[in-house]
Amino acid sequence: MRNGFYLIILTPVFCTLLLLIGGCAESQKAKQANQQDEAFLAQKQLENANEKLIAENARLKEEITSLTNLDESLKYDAITRLSRIELTRRCGLYDSDKDNVKDDLRIYLRTIDDIGDAIKAAGSCEVELWNLNAEPSEALIGKWQAGAETLKKAWSGTFMTNYFKLEFDLNGIETENGEFTLKVKFNDHLTGKVLTTQRQLK
Repeated sequence: MRNGFYLIILTPVFCTLLLLIGGCAESQKAKQANQQDEAFLAQKQLENANEKLIAENARLKEEITSLTNLDESLKYDAITRLSRIELTRRCGLYDSDKDNVKDDLRIYLRTIDDIGDAIKAAGSCEVELWNLNAEPSEALIGKWQAGAETLKKAWSGTFMTNYFKLEFDLNGIETENGEFTLKVKFNDHLTGKVLTTQRQLK
């Protein structure tokens, strides 16, 4: 009778232990399966990355072979080179807020290649505004800089031509009286060439 009593008490305990053991085994199997899946996924990613590198290497080899086979003079002649710069007649002092006071200097700068086409040249520029009626020591009344990133975003144009459009705040510079000249120096980042131009503002 005691044996039956112990059997009744211990049976649920054994069943619970069996369930726990079975659960642990299933959990271990699931963990191993997840690890295998992750290892398989990592392997596929490595294979894909390796295939991309092989394709990129083949493309670069093809480009190198193509360039190597070109005649040196042809390589140089094929490059579009900056030849000169010019300011369009739209450059001037503007009243942006319509208060009868000039508060904005606008520049339309064309960078032109060796066959006369306007090109988007990589570079930076320095802008100066001069009042030729002032004393020599006071003639330079404004100076601004435009870096490569600024110029890169300033490329604009019309159906007839293209140019860099730049705007600078005059910051209270007196422009009511005088004869004003705009001077621009452009630094070509491809060749290191420095080009200059100027224009009288009407």
